[in-house]
Amino acid sequence: MLVVFIRSIILYVAVLISLRVMGKGEIAEMKWDWIDFDNEVIRFPAEIMKTGRVHEVPMSKQLKILLQSMPRVYEYVFTSDHFKRKGEPINRESVRLMFSK
Repeated sequence: MLVVFIRSIILYVAVLISLRVMGKGEIAEMKWDWIDFDNEVIRFPAEIMKTGRVHEVPMSKQLKILLQSMPRVYEYVFTSDHFKRKGEPINRESVRLMFSK
């Protein structure tokens, strides 16, 4: 079960990065309420952006389908499965390390 979970997280993150729609840090901290499926946009709040401004990322049809297929159990889109951090966002460094080679 854990292996399937990890593979699905890697798949979703890989697709987001490969589509060049957002950085690894923003992906790690992405919340469901930032995603506007009706207008097909993801709005990253100014507080997490280096520019200090809201960043709007249009969603492709593929990205929308992927995100809609994911379970919405916690506040964050990509959450830790570790029992001590359950429901918290995955670590930014973990996302970076997934694609460092």
